[in-house]
Amino acid sequence: MKGVGKGPRQPYAVAMKNGEPFALAGFWESWRHPERGDTVRTFCVITTPANALLAPIHDRMPVIVEPASFDRWLSPLEPDPRDLLVPHADAPMTLWAVSLRVNSPANDDAALLEQIS
Repeated sequence: MKGVGKGPRQPYAVAMKNGEPFALAGFWESWRHPERGDTVRTFCVITTPANALLAPIHDRMPVIVEPASFDRWLSPLEPDPRDLLVPHADAPMTLWAVSLRVNSPANDDAALLEQIS
């Protein structure tokens, strides 16, 4: 990870320039805990090497699934969606520095996404 050192690292917000939401590739599973008997839900986000926009801040990024590929990614009949596991094009994306306040779950307000200098 880039920026490793003393003190907190600078957090960033990442978005599409057009403001549209985007989907991340991941896996989820529900399973029964063998000792407690309760249902445990787990989830992981799949990552890929960073695109040119994100590379200066990290060497990896989540896989972003395009809307045209949603059915393919989500289909239980898809034999091999590995070709979707690539860095998203950087041109439609943007990022900006945000407050260190994002590092605390006690903070939950829209100001967390405001750009800082």
